[in-house]
Amino acid sequence: MIRGLDRYLTGNYGEDQFRKEPPMPIDPNGANDVGDDDDFSHIGPRVWPVSTEDFEEDHAGICLDCGEIASGCEPDARNYLCESCNTHQVFGMEEALLMGRITLPDKDDN
Repeated sequence: MIRGLDRYLTGNYGEDQFRKEPPMPIDPNGANDVGDDDDFSHIGPRVWPVSTEDFEEDHAGICLDCGEIASGCEPDARNYLCESCNTHQVFGMEEALLMGRITLPDKDDN
């Protein structure tokens, strides 16, 4: 028989190396939820909407953790301290835009 074909035909792919117990069923009532219903941080990085005025302000930055607009940031600032949430997540507006972490309104919205 061709090498490996017996495993294909019998369905024996080495199950012994995998977990034997069945996976935990999902409770429709949310009993096995991991976090709060409003916490979607596990999905991916948050993208913050920023007004045109905030974006064009001199030396403005944004905290990518809480969304607070900060002042005294260079356009390419990274990991400055946020005075609101006390994390090092303040980035310059242009840097945050290049990272895809902020959005600006469409020109039609102004």
